[in-house]
Amino acid sequence: MVAAKFSDTGATTEYALRASGQVKSGGSYFEEINVGPQELFKRVRIGPNGINEVISVFDTEGHQYFEVNHLSQEIVYIETTNPNAKRDGVRSILKPQVASRRFIVEQDSTGTYLQFGSGAENEFESDGLIDPATVMLNMTGKKYITDDGFDPNKLITTDKMGISPENTTLFIEYASNDALDVSVGAGGLNIISQADVDFPNDPDRTYSSNYSAVIASLEPYNTEEIVYDSSLPTIDEIKYRSYAINSSQNRIVTKQDYEAYVYQMPPSFGIVKRVCVYNDPSGTNKRLTLYVISQSKNGNLAMVPTAGKNNIKAWLNKNKMISDVIDVKDPVVINVGFDYKMVVDSRFDRNEVLARVQEKLEQKYAEKMYIGEPLYLTEIYNTINKTRGVIDTVKVKAKMKSGTGYASRIVEIVEILSKDGTYLNTPKNCILEIKNPSTDIKGMVV
Repeated sequence: MVAAKFSDTGATTEYALRASGQVKSGGSYFEEINVGPQELFKRVRIGPNGINEVISVFDTEGHQYFEVNHLSQEIVYIETTNPNAKRDGVRSILKPQVASRRFIVEQDSTGTYLQFGSGAENEFESDGLIDPATVMLNMTGKKYITDDGFDPNKLITTDKMGISPENTTLFIEYASNDALDVSVGAGGLNIISQADVDFPNDPDRTYSSNYSAVIASLEPYNTEEIVYDSSLPTIDEIKYRSYAINSSQNRIVTKQDYEAYVYQMPPSFGIVKRVCVYNDPSGTNKRLTLYVISQSKNGNLAMVPTAGKNNIKAWLNKNKMISDVIDVKDPVVINVGFDYKMVVDSRFDRNEVLARVQEKLEQKYAEKMYIGEPLYLTEIYNTINKTRGVIDTVKVKAKMKSGTGYASRIVEIVEILSKDGTYLNTPKNCILEIKNPSTDIKGMVV
C-alpha cells in the first residue's frame, strides 16, 4: 500500500493497494443431475471429455462430495483461513476431514464421468470411519488435499469405498477451456469484464460513489508471461517418465525421483518442459540444485515464473527426504545452429536431395534438448549420410546464434567444442536450443 494522491497541502487523500493472486483460464459451467435409488458404484456423465476440472459437487441436502485419486482414500485436507495470518505469516491452515462422500473422475472418448462408491447413507455412522489423526501421509490436491500413496494393508475400516448418492439432485460445477491457446504475454492480462467486490461496511452492496470509484480503479497486470505448453511428450519421454514414477514408489530419494515428480506436478501449478537435478559440489548438507525450464506458445524455451518455482518446491516437500535442501533455478539458454556441406550423387537432383536432408535435420532438432545434454556433431553426419542420394558429408560446423530474438551470448563455440571436434559439451546449468531449425540449420552441396 502506497500513497497515490495528495491534496494541495501535501496530505494524502488516496492510497493505492497492490496485491497478487492466481488466474485460471476457461469458463465455469453448472449442471444438475437427478439420481435415483441407491446403486453400487454409481457412475454419472457430466459432460464432454474436454472438461479439465471438477470444481465442486453438492447434493440437495447440502452434502459435499470430494474428488480423490482413488475411492480407497477416506481423508482429505480442507484449506481454511488462518485467523492469525498476519502474525504467523501463513495465509491458510490445512485441516483433516473424513470424506465419506467422495468420487473419482474418469474420462474417455465418450465424455467425463463421476464414479462414486458403493455405500448407502444408513451404513455410515461415526463408526467405521478412520480417525484423521491416524493418517500418517500428507495429502495434496485442489482446495483440499489428497494423497497418491497409501498403505495397502490398512485401507479403510469399511469396504464400501464411500457413500453413493441416492434419490437426490447433484449440483456440479466444472471448468472447461474453449480455446486451443491460453498463453498470455507479459502485460496481456489487462481487461476486467466484471468485478465482484465485497466491502465489509457495505453488506447490502449499496455501493456509494466511493465504493464505485474503488471498483473502477482496478487495474490487472501480469508481470510475467503466462505459459501454456500444448506440445505432447514423445513416446520415449513417456516411457522414461513411466519407469521413473513406477520405481520411485511415492518417495523422492534419487535424481530420477526428483525429475519424475516434477514432471508429475499438475499443469495448473506450472508448466515444466525440461528438468534436471545436480548436487551442489560445495554443499555439505545435501543441497540440491534443480534446474527447470518451460516452453512458450511458439515452441521456444521460456523461463518458469517465480510462482511456478515456488509451487515446485512445495510439490516436492511432501515426498522428499527431510535432510535434502532444494534450490530451484533457471538454466542458461545457449542458442546454437550449424552449417553443413555434402557431396551428392550426380544421378540425383541436387536440390531435391538438399531439401530431403534439410527436412530430416529440422525434424530431428525440432524437439527441445535436455538440460546439460551435449550436441553430437557425429549424429548430424550420420543423419546426412543416411539420406538417399548423399555420397558423403564434407563438413559440419557448429555456430552460436545471437541478436534479436536469441538469448545473450555467454560463451564462444570454441569454449564448449570438444577437443576432437565431435560434440558440444554443454555445461550442467545450461541447455542448448536450436531455436529456428529452418534458418539456424543451413546446408549446401559441393
